[in-house]
Amino acid sequence: MTFTSGSNGQADLPIEQFLSAVTDAVQSGRHNVDALVEKYALSSEEADEFIRLIRGLAAALVLVRPSKEFSAQLKRDLIGAPERTFIERLLFLPPRVQIAAVAALGAGLWLLARRRYTALVEADGEGKTEIAPAG
Repeated sequence: MTFTSGSNGQADLPIEQFLSAVTDAVQSGRHNVDALVEKYALSSEEADEFIRLIRGLAAALVLVRPSKEFSAQLKRDLIGAPERTFIERLLFLPPRVQIAAVAALGAGLWLLARRRYTALVEADGEGKTEIAPAG
């Protein structure tokens, strides 16, 4: 593959334009690029090498949709992770851990309610005095 470069080491403008035009044509589905070869006055061997390379790249580079997890992680990495509430953190845990956490929370609430109920019953019982029957 021959490649002409300018006096300052950069690629000549017509080849860059040719590569851009061929790439656009291949991406848009127009595979007849003979008119472009004539327009930019390149040798057919040089043009064929570029065209094969561009077509090979177009065939190799296929559109891939990222997964939702990857997109969410990328968004968190770019804009920062928002503060999560307790419920949101609980939802990201595995199911077994969620069940255990809910059971522990329920048991804790039940113990608190039982303690409060016992304290209320004892407080009501201390204020009452019973009178023994006469007899």
